[in-house]
Amino acid sequence: MTDKTSPPNAETPVEPRKLLKALIELFNENDLRDLCFDLGLDYENLPPGGKKDKARELISYFIRRNRVNYLASVFREKRSHVAIED
Repeated sequence: MTDKTSPPNAETPVEPRKLLKALIELFNENDLRDLCFDLGLDYENLPPGGKKDKARELISYFIRRNRVNYLASVFREKRSHVAIED
């Protein structure tokens, strides 16, 4: 998987567990597909499994690339009322 954008990000640190919980509780599978599309990722490239597995892998993907704040910023565009900060 590769993401198509790489803007610098100096936002508030994100708590990955809060982000995972929010993705699981507030997103359905189509929302996750849309999120992946907005991030420039192919949803089908996420490992097989349920919504929780895919959400966890999506977060892990961005953590491995030191880009979890970018994922969080796109998440906030969709669910701005949810606190996911550390």
